[in-house]
Amino acid sequence: SATMTSILISMAGRKRKEMAADYDRTPGGERFAPGAWASVLAVLGFAVFCALGLWQLDRAHEKRQLQAELRIRSQQAPLLLGQAVVEAARVRYLPLTVRGHFEPEREFLLANQAHQGHPGFHVITPLAIEGGPMHVLVDRGWVAQRFDGIDPQVSPPPAGEVSIQGHAAVPAPGVLGSGPGDARVQIAIDLEQLAARWQVPLHPVLLRMDPASDGGLPRDWQPVQLHPERSTGYAFQWFAMALASLVAWFFYGVRRARGTAE
Repeated sequence: SATMTSILISMAGRKRKEMAADYDRTPGGERFAPGAWASVLAVLGFAVFCALGLWQLDRAHEKRQLQAELRIRSQQAPLLLGQAVVEAARVRYLPLTVRGHFEPEREFLLANQAHQGHPGFHVITPLAIEGGPMHVLVDRGWVAQRFDGIDPQVSPPPAGEVSIQGHAAVPAPGVLGSGPGDARVQIAIDLEQLAARWQVPLHPVLLRMDPASDGGLPRDWQPVQLHPERSTGYAFQWFAMALASLVAWFFYGVRRARGTAE
């Protein structure tokens, strides 16, 4: 009886080992033993790559929504800019119209602005809005940079009361500072610093004049390009890397099992 019991226990043990070996085999019959650390890294990599892919899909969706919003805004009737301070986010990209007179004595050049591949400046001239103290910065267009030490030739703004049409832009944040060798050249637009320097209130937007307006300066405003298709492409790249991490984990497990068996 004791001998029979020992035989049965031995047979059961061998059966369990065979079943365990079967669980470690792939459907093709290959042994599979990736190891704990490799499995953890594969799971983490798969999760991270998938999260990045979903993030890029969200960005593509947001860009499509913003493009549709910009298209709608650009087709709206011009907003009359007056003495009431506007919110930059609400009027950004909207067509604007304003009446007042330019102040050329406060005009400056915004550096590092290219036009058709050539370096230059944007000519920024404040406009005093009729009916009160409020001002707005007007981007009158582009002027070429000279490399002979001579100041760029800038045509003066129209004198007297004028009506200006354009669209609203929000200046990129930056610290106001003079360009090398010329206090009239600025490397950024800081509305708060300009308002404090001139002691006048400023609207929180930059009015870019319409290309058809008078002024004699090139104005080739490029529409905002968000490229949602790029984000979609990046998303598929991340998903492909997630799949590649699983494939690498699988083949590593098979190869490691072969090495262990040998």
